[in-house]
Amino acid sequence: IIGGVSFEPVELPAGTLGMYIGASYMEESLDSKVDALAEAGKISGGNGGSGGKGERDITSAFFEVVVPVIDGIEINLAGRYDDYSDFGSTFNPQASISYRPMESLLLRASIGQGFRAPTLSDIYMGTSEGFLDTNNYVMCQQLGEDLDTCDREENVAVRTGGNKHLQPEESESISVGIVWDITDNFNLSIDYWQLDTEQMIEQMEQDEILYAQALLNAGGGGNVSDIYPGSSVTFAGNGRILQVVAPTSNIGKSERQGIDISLGAQFETEVGDFG
Repeated sequence: IIGGVSFEPVELPAGTLGMYIGASYMEESLDSKVDALAEAGKISGGNGGSGGKGERDITSAFFEVVVPVIDGIEINLAGRYDDYSDFGSTFNPQASISYRPMESLLLRASIGQGFRAPTLSDIYMGTSEGFLDTNNYVMCQQLGEDLDTCDREENVAVRTGGNKHLQPEESESISVGIVWDITDNFNLSIDYWQLDTEQMIEQMEQDEILYAQALLNAGGGGNVSDIYPGSSVTFAGNGRILQVVAPTSNIGKSERQGIDISLGAQFETEVGDFG
């Protein structure tokens, strides 16, 4: 269910103040079934997807305000509040400004925050087991060998699936750019952007878990589940790997940036229009 209303409450010297206010309510559920043997973890390899069950409801409210400051300058303020039944509440604002010093040129910038909760599959999907080649970094560390050149590969049982320890992703973004209509037939836009994301949600690799455990051992001890809750590695008495649990996890932080450039042109000819 979603709804909203837009209105123009005030006439400012540079134009009309525009507002939009809305709200939504959503229910999500997951009910994926597999046969009893697969559910009990008795089947190795693919089984058409592991089973799982879960549900949540999300209540949201959001707004947007467009403020014409002076002729040519416009500020846009927006925000969204979400209340998750399984993750609590979060508020994420965004602000942007645009300036048109002349009819053919637009300068723009924005800053904002983002939030992404794990999907129900990320959290509740059951485990599947397969046998994968895995590098035993922990044994290399114990023998004093360099981890970056470690080559002690074993074929081990790896269990993958959902993870009830997952936390939401949170992000911050900024962008700055220009849009220039060079002529009636040529236009150019250039935008610089930066996106920083924390607690990224991705499927863990079994080698990452072994490498992290080796680093912990070299630093004085600890368990890989302290870094990646829900993951684990089990060893036999001779140091070989018995099993790795590599669920969907919050794997860390990502910092990305880039420049988007777009150049457009239109030509009218006797045989048609080209772009």
